[in-house]
Amino acid sequence: MCKGRSLVVSLLAATAAIITQMPAGFALDEMDVRKAFIHETLLKCYLAKRMLPEAQREYQAVLKYKPNDARMHFDYGNCMLTMQNKAGALGQFKDAARIQPGIPEYWAAVGTVSMMLKNYEQAVSAYSRAVSLGGNYQKELQAAQVYLMRQRQIQEEKKQLQLQNEQNKKIKDDDD
Repeated sequence: MCKGRSLVVSLLAATAAIITQMPAGFALDEMDVRKAFIHETLLKCYLAKRMLPEAQREYQAVLKYKPNDARMHFDYGNCMLTMQNKAGALGQFKDAARIQPGIPEYWAAVGTVSMMLKNYEQAVSAYSRAVSLGGNYQKELQAAQVYLMRQRQIQEEKKQLQLQNEQNKKIKDDDD
């Protein structure tokens, strides 16, 4: 009984501390603050137990209360990536980078997942941003640039081959 009571007292004290630290005019009421705190606590428990589907639901709940928490979006993106949801992870990493554009790691995460999804142009852009912010991602940027050049070469070769095939077909039709 004592442990349960002390846990409740601890939760209420932590909630009160969160409320007093919030800026005046912050839109969340006391009940929303408590709900966010509970969901964050559950999230930490699920992550510690590697219960990723449950953690994913808690990320979604927390982000309803804290939509501008860049770190939460970044962590959620990592969770999604662990669950092999690359497109979902990319969206979360982009949100984190949009909310806090000065963090090179957020841009590097966008670049990494873009590479996985073979969107090399986006990867080059994201890695360039990460490097310009002081991140040590030059090797990743160079690799993305090489892939992008190769992709463009392949597209150009396909275009040339298609033109050549059309010309050959036109010549053949003229011969008939």
